[in-house]
Amino acid sequence: MTSAIDYSFSRPAPAAIKAAGCAGVVRYTSGTSKGIDHAEALALRNQGLWIGLVHEGSAGDAKLGFSRGKADAAADRTYLDTIGCPRTAAVFYACDTFSTVDQVRPYFQGVRGVALRPVGWYGGLGVGLQLHAEGLVDYIWAANATSWSGLADFAELETAAHAHGIAMLQHLDHPFTSIPSNAYDYDEVITPFPAWGFNPQGAPVVAPHLNITLAHPIVGYLEVAGKGAWLATSDGGVLTLAGNFYGTPVGKAYWAGHAAANIVVNPVVANRPNHPYVIVSTDGHTYGLAGF
Repeated sequence: MTSAIDYSFSRPAPAAIKAAGCAGVVRYTSGTSKGIDHAEALALRNQGLWIGLVHEGSAGDAKLGFSRGKADAAADRTYLDTIGCPRTAAVFYACDTFSTVDQVRPYFQGVRGVALRPVGWYGGLGVGLQLHAEGLVDYIWAANATSWSGLADFAELETAAHAHGIAMLQHLDHPFTSIPSNAYDYDEVITPFPAWGFNPQGAPVVAPHLNITLAHPIVGYLEVAGKGAWLATSDGGVLTLAGNFYGTPVGKAYWAGHAAANIVVNPVVANRPNHPYVIVSTDGHTYGLAGF
């Protein structure tokens, strides 16, 4: 999870982002012209890129108080559920200008009260550290504007960010030469955080659109070319979304190479249109669209 880029209105091709050596991207939650939608998320995840999320309407919205924080978090909750984002993924709420903790505290109290996903801060480092100490945010992404953090230069900011082990630091340079430098900012991941498609504990990410709590560890998904996405149990059995048992893959050409031993957990499968899917836990429990 070591490197990412964030971008707004310009949208580098997911294949180009992957080819440049990025592990993930950070995208806006808002359903405006700069916000991520389901199609973009699917294209990014199909390239194996994780997706970090940031909310920013206008630069200083985080100074607008408790009610605005509640409203923004509620809108994110609805919109991200709609486009299939798992509720394990953190959302960073941005103050893209200088601020004090007193100016933004009420907003984050509002966010914290209604958010169903982990909450992050984007802005000055010092404010983020104070919000974290107060329990109002779980993760900190420091902006590259050193003055917002009260530091003399970027070297001081970088040293402080690493010393505190924050989630991400936005850099001033643009190291990925295959992507136009005016199309992105480069972000260094210092301490891994939960994103769409990444879990820092290494646990499988809950499939988009399920919105259920799984009581049993996931074994994985199984997708077969031309057959859609199917369930593979830990003993090699195969099931459909309706729960019909199709036996083991052994001796059946269309299951060749898809025994349970080589299942790869892949949340992208769940997003593909017109493909039935289920997932399977280590003890055989199955979950589908209705959570059966």
